[in-house]
Amino acid sequence: MDQEAVGGFSLQRIQVMASVRREVLEVAGEFGLPLDRTQRLEPVLERAWRSSTHFALIRRGRMRVDGADVVVPTPELKRLQHDFERIRVAAVESRWVSSWPGTTSGSSAALWVRCRTDGGVRLPLNDESLWKGIDGWDDFQLFEGPKLKLFVCSHEGFGTGWGNERFFRDLGISPARQKHETYELIGEPMAPAAWSLLMQGTPIP
Repeated sequence: MDQEAVGGFSLQRIQVMASVRREVLEVAGEFGLPLDRTQRLEPVLERAWRSSTHFALIRRGRMRVDGADVVVPTPELKRLQHDFERIRVAAVESRWVSSWPGTTSGSSAALWVRCRTDGGVRLPLNDESLWKGIDGWDDFQLFEGPKLKLFVCSHEGFGTGWGNERFFRDLGISPARQKHETYELIGEPMAPAAWSLLMQGTPIP
């Protein structure tokens, strides 16, 4: 059966497609603030971090390093494990994504990792790291539970933060009600074997 074709696709291909998840994200507030390189963002980031439960980062421009069942410890997987050193203790989920907040399409090889903000990780959240990346990771995102609190597209130089009116007024910002836009995460979970290798504390041999 694995060798049979169904509607022009192999059974194996259909199984891969079935693992792709499409998640439409709600935003955490009716008021929003467009973000760009001209702003000083540290106060917004600090306050948004305190009211968030998770953050996420993207690793783009990399080849897939896992399959459905078998993972070979390739040089790329070893590099990814090294880059996990800062966020490993807080990481809770990973996906190979093709679309994420702020994008309409991307590379299916992009790795999205979700981490707890209370996991003991201290990111260098400043203007430079936000727009140029953090240890090879880009497109910083903050979540309040399942809701999107803030995102930036690092190299493109734009983003948005959300909250209630008080959230912004306490920062001395006059907020504006944001028009409705749809933000999605589209991708498939990383294979458990690859996730285990990335999360282990000892280097991949």
